[in-house]
Amino acid sequence: MIRHGSFRMASGQRVQRYLCKTCRRTFSPNTGTPAYRIRKQEQWRDMIELLADNLPLRQVASRLGIALSTAFHWRHRALAPLSAQARGKLSGDVRVETFHVKYSEKGSRTTNGPGSWGYWNIVRRGIGPGGPIRPGLAPAGRNGFRLLIDGRPVNVMVAETDNGYELDILGQGRRTAELIGSGLARTVRPGSRVFAFGGKEYEKACEMLGYEHRDGIAAVSKRAGSIAGETGAEVTGAEVTGLGVTDAAEIGAGSEESAGPIRFPNLPTWWLRRFRGVATKYLDHYLAWFRDIVRIVQYPDGANIAPVDGRALLRSPA
Repeated sequence: MIRHGSFRMASGQRVQRYLCKTCRRTFSPNTGTPAYRIRKQEQWRDMIELLADNLPLRQVASRLGIALSTAFHWRHRALAPLSAQARGKLSGDVRVETFHVKYSEKGSRTTNGPGSWGYWNIVRRGIGPGGPIRPGLAPAGRNGFRLLIDGRPVNVMVAETDNGYELDILGQGRRTAELIGSGLARTVRPGSRVFAFGGKEYEKACEMLGYEHRDGIAAVSKRAGSIAGETGAEVTGAEVTGLGVTDAAEIGAGSEESAGPIRFPNLPTWWLRRFRGVATKYLDHYLAWFRDIVRIVQYPDGANIAPVDGRALLRSPA
């Protein structure tokens, strides 16, 4: 590798270019990183830091002085490598729960699913690009959107321990033992104890995979009952649920079933709601954003999940 001239960024900064003596190809320090070919490197670095603030795209574009479309492109260009990186499986006492995310094609103008121009105008209002069509009917053709099939909610699994946090997209459809089992196989190591916050499908999935199944809701309720007995105060169901949301709450500590605290898993549903709908094709990007940046930066126990937040992997060297 030898130096091979330089090039100028939009800020006026000159960046060194290198030449590989073996393949004779040139490259820069940004080659192979998300910042490759982005000329406004200063604004790019500022955008990376703003990922911890959960700002809407319009505010990001205004602060950086870039177009809204550029802010959208940069955000997903940064989140793509976070969602694609290899993940390890959790072990020990793993708290597992599943939640739904509404199917959406938010921002799309070329399809007929929820969130797109075609869905609300063609399917709902009966107005086509060239004028009115038959009210309430989707356009003819084999590619017509099937609301009750293609528009089903997406199942997302949360697997959490005291020093690990994983999110896994299971797919659309009914929550069956096979669907739950596929998520457990990707996120939990064999031999772990699964504290499931759900129905019988979790027990069947653990049985198929050979995992030790525990009822997470029963474990939390049992601990809450023991606390009430010790203090003489009545613990309501709402307070039990609240114990799962509070980071400092240690539920099940010292119980026979678990060597550590058992609490409700931290679901990112409240965080996703602030975007007023998330396009399903970008759902993995948003989940990686919450897992690798928001969950680590904004929670007291974030340092136990990872030594550094995901922004360290996105900062460009030049």
